[in-house]
Amino acid sequence: VLNSGNVGIGTTTPAEKLDVVGNIKASGTVTLDSLARPSWTYAPVTDTSTARSLTLADLWKRLRFSNVGAITITVPANSTEAFPIGYTIPIRRVAGAGAITVAVAGGVTVNGSAGSTSVPAGGDFALHKIATDTWDFI
Repeated sequence: VLNSGNVGIGTTTPAEKLDVVGNIKASGTVTLDSLARPSWTYAPVTDTSTARSLTLADLWKRLRFSNVGAITITVPANSTEAFPIGYTIPIRRVAGAGAITVAVAGGVTVNGSAGSTSVPAGGDFALHKIATDTWDFI
């Protein structure tokens, strides 16, 4: 523990309140501030359905769609699911090449999406929240 209050594990010069050099294992829940973004890779979640409404359970996940048919992803209003501004949801089409439609709840805008986009197998895109009810299709 330094005079600054920083604590180091595996280091004698911690740069943060808790600075760990090495692996971390936790058997319980790790809670982050709602605006914090973990630096690890997003956990992949494979979805076989043809429709999915985004929820806060999708935070820090990479959505992988394996249904070969058309798929609809619905972006909810902030009043329903308050994703943090600046958050990006990476999305991949694992199988098929049908259209993926980005639908929106009332009052939501998705810039750069004509509503339906043909995404080939292995194709990627993302939805990035830039304001309360505004997202970019990237």
